[in-house]
Amino acid sequence: MYSSIEWDKEPDMDGLRKVEALLEVDRARAISELERLAGRGSMMAMLRLGIIFMKHNRSNSDMDTAMKWFEMASDKGMILGHFFVGALSARSKHYDRAVEFYKKGASVGHPPSLYRLGWLYMNGFGVGRDAETACDFWARAASLGQVYAKRDLARMLINGQRGALGVIEGIGMLGSAVLDLWKISISNPGSELLY
Repeated sequence: MYSSIEWDKEPDMDGLRKVEALLEVDRARAISELERLAGRGSMMAMLRLGIIFMKHNRSNSDMDTAMKWFEMASDKGMILGHFFVGALSARSKHYDRAVEFYKKGASVGHPPSLYRLGWLYMNGFGVGRDAETACDFWARAASLGQVYAKRDLARMLINGQRGALGVIEGIGMLGSAVLDLWKISISNPGSELLY
């Protein structure tokens, strides 16, 4: 199963587990505890704080706070920090910044970063529109199990991006993507392969 989280670098796994349980009953106290853990170098706490503020987006301030935590995780070299800085940058139409951070993830083979970078190339956001480069990124991500990259690459092949043989390959790939989506959605709905 793919995961870009480097659990061996986490300084306080027990603390993280306790905070996850606390989030269900006392969000404010859990956030305070996550901030304490982040202050001690926990990249997972930084990431978790970013996700909390991103998901509970009630204001621009929440998104700014989410970005702050993702940037801190990214500065420490966390792949998912790079990814979420890229995602929030793309969401706010700062495409040049999204490209920069997705490239950081793509450089280490992070499937969601490869997929999103391909999407930016396909649509010409932050880079010149380049369908061939998009297909290359999607092929790399698909080979690592990223479901949406496989789907989008299959669509490109079916539409003739790489000739008649590509159409046949694309049809098989699309069926495979649907099957993979079903399997992963059931077995691990939070998988990064679905980002």
